[in-house]
Amino acid sequence: MLQKLRIKILSDPHIDINKDYLKDIFRNNNQNFDVALVAGDIAGHPDDIKTFFKTYFPDKVVYFIRGNHDWVYYPWNDKQQANINYGIKQLKKIFPKTRGKYHMLEDDYVELAPGLFLIGSTFYT
Repeated sequence: MLQKLRIKILSDPHIDINKDYLKDIFRNNNQNFDVALVAGDIAGHPDDIKTFFKTYFPDKVVYFIRGNHDWVYYPWNDKQQANINYGIKQLKKIFPKTRGKYHMLEDDYVELAPGLFLIGSTFYT
């Protein structure tokens, strides 16, 4: 039997263009959840992702996937042609699923609770 797990889901925050809007949304942010899932299009640079998580989910575990806009503005890309495999390896080093509070899932999974799996992958063509 699964234990009770409270999950907050957020998609496409686009922090580069929505900073003021996000401040309004999160002003009275209910922190009554155990895990946050953020589905893509956060920011292009890993430092911006960390800042976003520290600002809005300071004491929470966060799992996220990258979105298509994240790859386009990716810091390691060459003339807008990101080497996605290289980028995935770098981000998995920065946001590993085995330590810390912030975890990127890319073609990977984690067991949130007994029998409850979160599978993460970005479909980007």
